Amino acid sequence: MACKFFPIDASVIICTYRRDKVLMETVDQVLAQADGLAEIVIVDQKAQHDLATREYLKTKCNEGLVRYFNLEVAGLTHARNFGATQACGAVLLFCDDDVILSPNWIREHMAMYEDQQVSAVAGQVLSVGGQPMPTCSALHGANFSVRKSVYESIGGSDENLGVHAYTEDWILAHRLLTGAHRISYCPSASVVHLMSPVGGCRINDRTQPTKEWEKPYSRLYWLHLNPPREMSKWLRLLWEAIRNGPLRKDAVICFWRQPAAWSGFIMSYCKARSAARNSQYRVNSIR
Repeated sequence: MACKFFPIDASVIICTYRRDKVLMETVDQVLAQADGLAEIVIVDQKAQHDLATREYLKTKCNEGLVRYFNLEVAGLTHARNFGATQACGAVLLFCDDDVILSPNWIREHMAMYEDQQVSAVAGQVLSVGGQPMPTCSALHGANFSVRKSVYESIGGSDENLGVHAYTEDWILAHRLLTGAHRISYCPSASVVHLMSPVGGCRINDRTQPTKEWEKPYSRLYWLHLNPPREMSKWLRLLWEAIRNGPLRKDAVICFWRQPAAWSGFIMSYCKARSAARNSQYRVNSIR
């Protein structure tokens, strides 16, 4: 259903998949900052939560503190686009469901849009115990924002990616820059990414119910969509895809999975190449 609320400045969109306690903690942090500043849109995927999480989400939704949706198909980019269509805000703020927000995260993002030339904002993403980043030239999917009108004009996030959408932020940044849209970096709009080992896009989560070909797919798709001009960089991306596929830890330890893993990798390579060739956003080729 399309948004029937009055327009507001910002919509915080939290896309979540197979997360419980950490999701509730993230939502609580956003709620503490959002009052009067932003609505909260939660886009769940194939939800199977524990009782505490189900009750939490039901209560927050009934109280009008969040807007909750559950999609029947899992896929981060599809969830992002769905959230964008439901959002009432002129600016879309995206954060992962396993983060610790800086105290003024929403305000810091929104302050950047006082400059009308800014189309998107890359927030700082730290690992636990990590050091601050002085610069950032792209987006990080765990913490970014974008004007809704701009997001819609570039076609949103690339839905060719599935559950393991590790390159979705690279592709979105590429679409923005190709369209001459300005991305600004705001280190004060910071999050600590907890990297929850279960759920989300995690490839090494052995409970993740995805097929073998899906695991290296996002990196192979990016490889074909925007192939580096230097062969060394092309090979490095290929190696990273292999590390996500047949040479990831659980596939190597359980060596009897290797035939299926390599077969899945070949299938993934072909699927990614076909999808990239049919995409309107493929712009480069190896020289």
